[in-house]
Amino acid sequence: MKIALTIHALHGGGAERQLAELANYLVARENQVVVVTLDRTETDQYKVEPRVQRIGLNLMRESRNLLDAILANRRRVQALRKQLSIYSPDVVISFTDKMNIVTLASRPHAPVIIAERSDPRKQRLSRLWETWRNRTYPRAAAMVALTNPIATALQTRFPRNLVRVIPNAVAISTESTDAKKNNVSPPEASFPAKKQRKCRALAVGRLSPEKGFDLLLKAWQQANPSAAKWELVIVGEGATRPQLESLIKELNLTDSVRLAGWCQDVAALYQEADLYISSSHYEAMSRSLLEAMSHRLPIISTQATDGLEELVQENHNGWLVPTGDSSALAHAIAAATGDAAALPELGIRSRSLVQSHAWENVGPKWLELIQSVVSSSQRAS
Repeated sequence: MKIALTIHALHGGGAERQLAELANYLVARENQVVVVTLDRTETDQYKVEPRVQRIGLNLMRESRNLLDAILANRRRVQALRKQLSIYSPDVVISFTDKMNIVTLASRPHAPVIIAERSDPRKQRLSRLWETWRNRTYPRAAAMVALTNPIATALQTRFPRNLVRVIPNAVAISTESTDAKKNNVSPPEASFPAKKQRKCRALAVGRLSPEKGFDLLLKAWQQANPSAAKWELVIVGEGATRPQLESLIKELNLTDSVRLAGWCQDVAALYQEADLYISSSHYEAMSRSLLEAMSHRLPIISTQATDGLEELVQENHNGWLVPTGDSSALAHAIAAATGDAAALPELGIRSRSLVQSHAWENVGPKWLELIQSVVSSSQRAS
């Protein structure tokens, strides 16, 4: 089967990484796969297998004004339509809200599955984009939501569309890989070997307001873990870096907190960590949290999405606190860092809870949906 996947770029976030892994999963099952992005291929941070064809349209840039934005999107729709016409796929899969709209607007001859990677109830687009969404989304052959509540919201808004729930998937390491854990260290010289350093709390995500890293810094200060024993490492890049750097200085956290920037080998950082913290104000489903669980890390998380209590269970594998509550987050941090010896057992439970999100369990759901959509399209034609 010929499958085209579309997204704005392959750098920066969990949706991008998930699409790259989906492309690799599909090509490994003898499908022909192409990944088309609006950005250039040179900007890729998440790599796809050599058998996956890569096309970058080089049409990502900031618009100067509304008219410029409208014309830019028109060019994107036309360029995408041309590439999809040349490739002639059996099905198109699009990731992320704006890219879903652009893909559907290109009116490919193949059926389109759109994957909503955020929660549209909480992460609204501009009025013009929402109007465009209302016009294009009904054309989708199927919609994929990350959770049941998001699926319900989509079904209510677009009642005629087929909506399926397919959660984020993560690669879960084998026991032989885990056996090497203590011998693996990140490539950066700034990360010392685990036996020679402090305990480490890790947070991973784009440096943007919805991730709540400012809240995390304030909670870290309130919890006041010993700087001689613990450090907080925040991995990611984004627009709020200058504000976070200033806040670290203002809160006198330079000895215990580091902004590590973007890292290619995030798996190594999970392996070297002792605790994972998610401080988001809202999420559809945090891929980095799932990755942390797959690496046997205990979790502290805000209740940023519905159903998170199934993954983060109080007194079992971590702590779940209300969003926006720095005091509650600080209390959880103090509890975790105050009893480091208990954390490995919590991490083992995390690994058990995340098994349902392994690619071996999630991947077949994608295959089933693709086959169903293609079969329906063939019958209709």
